[in-house]
Parts: sequence; structure tokens; C-alpha cells
Amino acid sequence: ARQDIVGSIPTEKSQAFLDTITALVKSHDPTDEFFRIEDTGKDIEIMLTVRSEDTADGLKDFDKGNGVSFLNEALHFGLSHGPNLICGDTPSDVPMLEEALRATPNTWGVFVTTDDSLRNRVTDLSENVTVVSAPDTLVATLNELGKRTKH
Repeated sequence: ARQDIVGSIPTEKSQAFLDTITALVKSHDPTDEFFRIEDTGKDIEIMLTVRSEDTADGLKDFDKGNGVSFLNEALHFGLSHGPNLICGDTPSDVPMLEEALRATPNTWGVFVTTDDSLRNRVTDLSENVTVVSAPDTLVATLNELGKRTKH
């Protein structure tokens, strides 16, 4: 993260952090062959680029959906059995929700955003997706649900 939801980090400091991360990644991958950086304005996302026959340029970002799939297979999560809860706050989190929904419709999502585009994108995926406008709302809701869950 380089900025919080209320923008309390000075712009110069946030930009300097982004510049430092960008230079560090570039020093390890000067030809941009293995990594790509996406700056959301709040988060700096460093994505692994992998070879893929499914794209025109032969490259694909290893996204969070790929990560969910990998973890499911490696750790035997049983994603296809559900129920699954996916929480996110940026467009890069959507592939996690999509992957879980592919595995089973018994998947629920909670996204924290005030971005109408992201809100529409995730709520169009499933009626089991809720959008809240503040992280505190998500944390309070999960706390209450945790109290009600039988162990």
C-alpha cells in the first residue's frame, strides 16, 4: 500500500515510495519480461508475468485467481465444496472471486470500495456479493459473524 482510503499520506511521500518500488523491480527485471507493476493509486501491485499460449503476445499476468487455484491444488482446500468467502478492495481481487465462483456457486464475496465500476463488476458476478464502503464495516461484520459461527 502506498496510500490509505482517506488519503492521509502526503502525495510526495507516496510518490517517492512508488518510485523506489518501481526502481527496485526494474533493477531485477530491466527488460520487463517477468514483472509488471500496476499502481491503483492506493496499492502497488507487482505481478509475475508468465508465458501463455492463450494470449496474442504469449504473456499473461499471474493473477490472484491463479494464486487461489494454485493454493487450492497444493493445499487441498476443497474449493469446489464451499462455502467460500472472498474479500477484496481492488480490481486485481476480482479474479479470486471469479475462480472461486467457477469452482462452486457456494461462494460469497465482500468488497470494500466506493468505486461504482468495481461495485458493478463484482455484483454482476453473483447475487452473493456485498459491497461496503469502508474497511471498518467489513471488519465489524466479520467479527459479528465469527461470534455466531459454531466451531
